[in-house]
Amino acid sequence: MQKVEIKEFGLMSVFKFVLILFSIPALLMAVIIFFISLTGVVQGSIGEIFIFIPAIIMLIVYAVIHGLLAVLFALVYNKFSPKVGALELKVSLNEKENTSQQPEVEQS
Repeated sequence: MQKVEIKEFGLMSVFKFVLILFSIPALLMAVIIFFISLTGVVQGSIGEIFIFIPAIIMLIVYAVIHGLLAVLFALVYNKFSPKVGALELKVSLNEKENTSQQPEVEQS
């Protein structure tokens, strides 16, 4: 096993990762909200459809706010990691992964 230290996070990669991560439950919630508003429309309440659009906007805002908070935490980590110490990860590489990364040489 090898120890790897995380010295700093790339802010844009953190934002994109968290945005995608929080978009998955937001998408599931959008589907649920869509079916709830659809059942309201089927039952004759046209006002239910007007809940759908603000709810979708709030789910997008929810994902963006969490992305920005993750960037803020990454900034704080990047600032204090040289003083406090970086995170340590223990990783082990499989032998198959090591050999597959080497370029193959064609023999003629």
